[in-house]
Amino acid sequence: MSIDEAAKRADLRPDQISAWETGEDRLSIPQLRRLARVYRRPLAAFHLPEPPEEPPLIHDFRRATDRIGRRDSPELRFEVRRARCRREIALELYERLAMRPPDFRDTASLDEDPEALGARVRQILGIAEDVHKRWRSEYDALSAWRELLHSAGVLVFQAFEMPRKEVRAFSVSEYPLPAIVLNNKDAPQGRIFSLLHEFVHLLLRQGGICDLEEEGRHGHQDQAIESFCNHVAGAALLPKEFVLRDEVVLRHGDSAKWSDQEINKLAGEYRVSRDVVVRRLLILGRTNQRFYQDKQHEYEAQYEAKRIKDKDDRSALRERLVEQGESPGFQSPSRTVVLGAGRLFVGLVLESLCRESITLSDVCDYLGTRLKHLHKIENELLRQVAGGASER
Repeated sequence: MSIDEAAKRADLRPDQISAWETGEDRLSIPQLRRLARVYRRPLAAFHLPEPPEEPPLIHDFRRATDRIGRRDSPELRFEVRRARCRREIALELYERLAMRPPDFRDTASLDEDPEALGARVRQILGIAEDVHKRWRSEYDALSAWRELLHSAGVLVFQAFEMPRKEVRAFSVSEYPLPAIVLNNKDAPQGRIFSLLHEFVHLLLRQGGICDLEEEGRHGHQDQAIESFCNHVAGAALLPKEFVLRDEVVLRHGDSAKWSDQEINKLAGEYRVSRDVVVRRLLILGRTNQRFYQDKQHEYEAQYEAKRIKDKDDRSALRERLVEQGESPGFQSPSRTVVLGAGRLFVGLVLESLCRESITLSDVCDYLGTRLKHLHKIENELLRQVAGGASER
């Protein structure tokens, strides 16, 4: 962070922080604690002789034209660091429990046919052909896909503070236990697509930060990889044979234009976004580039309008709850922990506590929670595992 940004977040004067950094002035322990919260570092880190060494930020697959003059937000950098930290913790816990972590051995190549690889992704994850018919909502679908990746040996986390316009997902391709981080600000259908997109990155052994956009994806290796991952993710979510034999498609005819009702029906049936449906229709030769681009711009405008409305609605609800003397929180801390860290990671931490491999203090540190929430976290995990609860 810049000094001005850090000062704003810590509610301090910039010249005060500058004086501390140059050694012209000394800060108190309460002030140091405040900075530690802002910088998201343990208090002990400030007593080191020099800043701890860290690996470089993971590869950035986002369009270079969008990155000129920009720097990554503190929220994104923190989530990358936290994903790596959680992965290291998980590996250490497996070792303490004398257990082997799941072995993620499957690989893929850019030379493979994307449609065939999409089918192989479904085979790797062991997803049944008609499973989408059993999903009651897009949140059920997200939960089911996430559990399939856990079973394949992938840690799946969700970040609650990353700006959606900056990043929709990223992956850490370190093995065993590679990790995928989804942006919780994205719609559930968007997170499902991101999940499969990043899974393809892990198969390619090329993780990184992604935006999933299609425009301007020609003539650059990173852009070619992103387009490939998009194609494979779409093929896994909406296999070619599923689409071409669907009643909606069979009744449609040869027109390149599709009605909103047709697109919505396909999206609802397979629990994917409308954008994924239109992209698949384009790839399978059932529409043209102009129709796809028009719909892409239309959906993005609709999403932005909905985002603003939802934000206003949440603000109004928060104000109303405060006026009534009620808590403005919209989700319990225990549920936030399980949704953010994932059942695989949370389950491993709680199992380690049960076997007395770690302490209660360790659990609170690893899960970023307070001791008073621990029992509710355990109940939430058991409830989700037993009932197959959704990600809502």
